[in-house]
Amino acid sequence: MSPWSRWMARSCPGARSVLVRYLVVASCGALPACREVEPDRAPVSRAEELRQRGAELVRGAPAPAPDPVMLSDEPLTTAEREDVRALAAALLATDPVERALTDVDEAVERDLPVLAAERLRGTALVASRQQVAQVEAIEVASDLGRALQRQGLAALRQRDAALEAYAGALERGIVEDLVLADALRDQRRAVDALVEARAACVAAQRRIDASAEGE
Repeated sequence: MSPWSRWMARSCPGARSVLVRYLVVASCGALPACREVEPDRAPVSRAEELRQRGAELVRGAPAPAPDPVMLSDEPLTTAEREDVRALAAALLATDPVERALTDVDEAVERDLPVLAAERLRGTALVASRQQVAQVEAIEVASDLGRALQRQGLAALRQRDAALEAYAGALERGIVEDLVLADALRDQRRAVDALVEARAACVAAQRRIDASAEGE
């Protein structure tokens, strides 16, 4: 500030704000572009980061569900029978994820969401990913087998994503929360998709029996 500007600020108090505005305008005119200065924002807390991450997980666009498997009245071929038996052994066996979720639910009921998240990541998610890998590794040789495998894998992956979102919501340490509610909703939808995939497998198994009777 020049000596004249300092004298003006001391002698004419009301001119100080005018002088400041003049200096700001002059400075902006000397720059290629002058943007409005945003007010300082408070740093994002860790809880808010987790909330945003959980929201991204549960609101992401889900993969489109495959078309339901349609069975004809024709007898199953040998390749179809082998595919159905292999997929049924993986999809219809006792579900290790459901067993693991019992311990998770118990921790949630005790109002211990962080412990529930640890159990979820240490047991249910591990079992879920093993199950996905198991069904993915089955080598199918028929169109029916590919359709059943596609439907089963889509449901298993949907459940795995929902469990991941559930763990993220629980890690916040809050058991009554909109993000948690969304995660549980998506988990319910995934379970429904898995029920449909298993029902298709059961129906295909019945076709094996019907084919055997027709021979």
